[in-house]
Amino acid sequence: MLRHLLTSSSAGAPANTHDVKECFGDLKHDQDVPWSTYRQAVSRVRQALKACAIPDVIETATEKKAYYYNGSFPYIIFYRVDDETE
Repeated sequence: MLRHLLTSSSAGAPANTHDVKECFGDLKHDQDVPWSTYRQAVSRVRQALKACAIPDVIETATEKKAYYYNGSFPYIIFYRVDDETE
C-alpha cells in the first residue's frame, strides 16, 4: 500500500478504494475495498512511518474518500520481483 501511495497518488490524483484494490489480495474481481478497511490500513501505514521518525506524508483528500502522498519527504523504492528471469 505504501508503494502505491508513494508512486501512484498525488493531491491532484488521490488513491481511492478502487485504486488500491491490488493491495488487498483477498477480494473478488468485482469487489471494492470497504472504506473502513482502507482507512484502517492507511492508519497503520501512518503509524509505521511515525515509528521511523518520518513526518506526515500521507494526506487525506478533502473532496473524496481517498489518500495521497504529499511529496514532502524524498524516497527510493527497491522492488524485488520473485519471478525467474531468463
